[in-house]
Amino acid sequence: MPKTKHFSEQVALVTGGGTGIGRALAEALATAGARVVIASRREEILRRTAEELNQKCDAERVFVHPLDLRDRGQIDSLVTDVIDRWRSLDVIVNNSGLAVPETVDQITEDGWDKVLETNLRGVMQ
Repeated sequence: MPKTKHFSEQVALVTGGGTGIGRALAEALATAGARVVIASRREEILRRTAEELNQKCDAERVFVHPLDLRDRGQIDSLVTDVIDRWRSLDVIVNNSGLAVPETVDQITEDGWDKVLETNLRGVMQ
C-alpha cells in the first residue's frame, strides 16, 4: 500500500478557494500544514476566507491571488508568483466554475462562451 504524502510545508493552489468546496479543501490543506494559495475573481471573498482560515490555523498559511481563469496571462502570472515565492507548487486543485442565471433556452452566446472559457478552457490552461 502506498504511503500517504504529508502536506506539511507543501504549497497548494486551490482555484475557487473562497467559497464552498474550494474553501473546504483550502481549510483541510492549511490545517494539514500546507501553504495554500486561494484564487478566484472575487478578491473580497478571498481575503475574508484567508483571514478566517489563518485565524483558525493560528498561522499565516492561506494566501490570496485574484484570478480570472479565462485570462491565460493571469494564470501564467499566478504560477510564476507562487514558484518565485515558495520555489514549488506541489498540489493544484482546479475547483473554479462559472454558472449563468439563464436557462438553457435563454442563455446568450456570450454567457455560454463565459461558461466554456471558465469551466473547460480554464482548467486546461
